[in-house]
Amino acid sequence: MISPSDILRAGILIVDDQEDNISLLEDMLRGAGYVSIASTRNPREVCELYRKNRYALILLDLEMPGLDGFQVLEGVKAVETDGYLPVLVITAQPDHMLRALKAGARDFISRPFDLAEALVRVHNMLEVRLLHLEAQRRTEQAEARGEQAMRASREELRALAARIQAAREEERAHAAREIHDVLAQELTCLKMEVAWLSRRLAEPIETSKQNVLQEKVGAIMDLTDKASQSVRRIAADLRPVVLDSLGLCAAIEWVAADFQKRTEIRCKASVPGQGLAMDRDRSTALFRILQESLTNVARHAQATKVEIHLWREAGEVILTVRDNGHGVPLSDLKDPHSIGLLGMRERASMLGGRCAIKAQAGGGTTVEVRLPIALTANPDNKL
Repeated sequence: MISPSDILRAGILIVDDQEDNISLLEDMLRGAGYVSIASTRNPREVCELYRKNRYALILLDLEMPGLDGFQVLEGVKAVETDGYLPVLVITAQPDHMLRALKAGARDFISRPFDLAEALVRVHNMLEVRLLHLEAQRRTEQAEARGEQAMRASREELRALAARIQAAREEERAHAAREIHDVLAQELTCLKMEVAWLSRRLAEPIETSKQNVLQEKVGAIMDLTDKASQSVRRIAADLRPVVLDSLGLCAAIEWVAADFQKRTEIRCKASVPGQGLAMDRDRSTALFRILQESLTNVARHAQATKVEIHLWREAGEVILTVRDNGHGVPLSDLKDPHSIGLLGMRERASMLGGRCAIKAQAGGGTTVEVRLPIALTANPDNKL
């Protein structure tokens, strides 16, 4: 097990081009008891430092001149061969948060940040990282002890993966609520203030000044509207409200319509007309697998049509996603570094199900997910 002292001794690298920011973070961490802290103001040093020291956590500022945080992330990916990036990004840009998560970062801190929240996120990331490394160590030991020990280690690793996945989903849901409830409210207040200013400008004033100020107000209103749209989009990508409030069927119909709008690829969803019981874990797993499937279609398939089907039969809930693109190569299906495909299979496997990904004879790709579902389940969601 990972002890509190293990976490406090874990290596941490701070990457920020501002010395004051580095000092603030160092003081915060040392005050909490962390003892192994390094820092650099040069983002070009990060990959080599990580290669030599294998820090358990990198606190990475995204807005740096010369080489930004996203470029640093790509460099760390090349160094970390197992696909796990122990990177917690720091940013003042709301739309950078989701972009960083998609690029491989494990979590984010928004600037200006709350010190108590930042310490919680640092602690949680270090705990997960050390658990991940411990699982790797046990797997390596199991390989040396034989097949029986290997099977036991795989079960431990699967249980660990389930814990990490559950923690990640809870953190995403929390982040979505924070962005939607706090930031969106603040932007609404800003818009109300600007509207008040606009009304005052309608009062007598020199025409030339009034025209200039009205143009400025219009520009601010447009920016505020765009920011509000970004907030809704980011919150929906992290965890759509419709999934928790209306259930999986409504969420699938929503994501299909959104995918068609964004990509101009025809996307049709067929879901049960009558609601069935579905627990939160299975709803989340199916929704995330669907998201990953559609992401692969948009990036690689060159398809013009996607069909999504969800139904239940013989104690199983079944999801299929079919496209008419050029089909997934066999080499990609067997590639151990295809993290997206591996993640889809692992999500299903953790719930006792299976995920098959195969090329269709006439062209295109089919993803089929089957999850067992108990008739006596106590549901948190409706299918």
